[in-house]
Amino acid sequence: MNGPDHYRDAERAFENAKSYEPGSVQERFQLDAAQYHATMALAAATALQAALPLIGDDQQITDWAKAIGVTFTTPDLVRIDDALALLDQLDEEGLIVPATAERLREVLRRKNGGA
Repeated sequence: MNGPDHYRDAERAFENAKSYEPGSVQERFQLDAAQYHATMALAAATALQAALPLIGDDQQITDWAKAIGVTFTTPDLVRIDDALALLDQLDEEGLIVPATAERLREVLRRKNGGA
C-alpha cells in the first residue's frame, strides 16, 4: 500500500464513520482506521517531498494527483501546470511543507520559462 492508497483509505474510513451511531464502537473503529491511514499518508507524502528533487516526476506523483483529485489534461503539453496544481493541492491539504512547496514552485516556473 502506498501513500495515495492510505490517503484514499483514510477518506473512506472517515466517511464510513458517519454511518454509525456517534460514540459507538463501530464509529470509533472507523475513526481510528481513518487516523491510522491519514498518518501513513502523511509519512509517505513527507518522504516523497524529500525524495522529489532526487527522483523527479514519477508514478507516485501521478498517484498522488489522482488520490487528491487533480486531473492531468494533456500530460505532454501541460505537465508543469499540472505539477503546479498538484503542489497547490498538496499545500492546501497540509501534505507538504510550505517552504518546500514554494521552492518546488520556483523550480517549475523556471522550467516553464518564468510563467
